[in-house]
Amino acid sequence: MGRFINHSKTLFSHPPSVVYDHVADEKTWFNQTDYECKMQAGDRIRQRLTVGSNTYIFKWRVITAIPGREFMVQMVNRIGCKDDGSPGADGTLTMSYELESPAEGTTLLSQTLVLDLPRGVLIEDDVFLLLAKPNLFERVHENLGKRLEEKTKEEQKNLEKAKDPECNENADSGDSSSESEDSDDDEEEEK
Repeated sequence: MGRFINHSKTLFSHPPSVVYDHVADEKTWFNQTDYECKMQAGDRIRQRLTVGSNTYIFKWRVITAIPGREFMVQMVNRIGCKDDGSPGADGTLTMSYELESPAEGTTLLSQTLVLDLPRGVLIEDDVFLLLAKPNLFERVHENLGKRLEEKTKEEQKNLEKAKDPECNENADSGDSSSESEDSDDDEEEEK
């Protein structure tokens, strides 16, 4: 059996629970922004990745989901299975994320991809090059860092709005008038 490992570590200035929430969120895998769904062991993920003129299907199953500590997926279809129905090759592909907190409020994220192929089995060159690129995880971690910073800025903005007395007065007066209108309507409907 042949084995290939790609590994990267990145330090984030966010606690492990926050980093984990992004790693284990479906929108991280599908670049969705309209919902959040934390994946659990047994959940399945289907990705389409285009490399050059080829589109590959990666079907993953979540095998470990320990919030704030570890998230791991394993490919359940053949490696290099194409969108056009090409079967791909036998083997195992596992992606793991381990989170440690070297200091309060920080996370060291270790991401490891392990590809195991039976002796003599080859995969498409472009798939192997995709998995083997040293900057594969660097880009993933860079995007994760950007999303974490955006979320932090959004949370700070919401806190500032909540502290602003003008915003609170307007919100309170708007809410109370609509409540009284609603309650009048309810009374009329009951009669």
